[in-house]
Amino acid sequence: MKFYRILALCLLCAMLLCAGGCSKKPGADESSMSSKAPSSAPESVSSQEGKKPVSSKAPASSADESSVSSENPGEEEEKKNEYLPETDTGDEQFKKAFAGNAIDLQFEQEYSSATSGTLLIAACSDATERWKSFVDSAYEEVLALASEADAQSIRASQEEWNQSGDQRLAEIREQAIAEGGALKAARAVMLFYRERAAELCYLHYTLAGDLPDFPEITPEGGAMG
Repeated sequence: MKFYRILALCLLCAMLLCAGGCSKKPGADESSMSSKAPSSAPESVSSQEGKKPVSSKAPASSADESSVSSENPGEEEEKKNEYLPETDTGDEQFKKAFAGNAIDLQFEQEYSSATSGTLLIAACSDATERWKSFVDSAYEEVLALASEADAQSIRASQEEWNQSGDQRLAEIREQAIAEGGALKAARAVMLFYRERAAELCYLHYTLAGDLPDFPEITPEGGAMG
């Protein structure tokens, strides 16, 4: 009997040892698998996160560069034309021809080289006198080219401009001084005569295909007789 009991105990112990060994293997495998899985996941995440900033920064930098390069487009051209507006007749050929006239070129030279407000006003005043004289000579040239019917209309237009000139100049000076002072007033008066001169130039251009004769400007800025 004792022999059988001892044999049964041995078999029981052997079964328990076998069961214990089998239960440890899956645990060991699970622990090894669980320890390996996280190591691969962070690597893929970190590699993706490392790539994202490179692609996301490129559009931002190109946008910044374009905003810098396109900042204030045409600013220099605007400054250039703020005191000499372009003629608006719809004729591009006339516009180009008038843009290079001698009085404008001399004015731009004097105005751009002026080093004080007094000299700026003087540049405007000099151009005003040139335009006033030019209006008279251009008017006579246009009349000589026009037909009798057109000449009557041109005379009436010039007479009206002469009669309303004093009042318009007074209004121009008053408004310009209120808004910007003596320099703006001097420039506005100059543009008043330049505008009428441009109208007569356009009439001459439509009749003869060219501009009236402009005065020759001396190196000192005066008009040659």
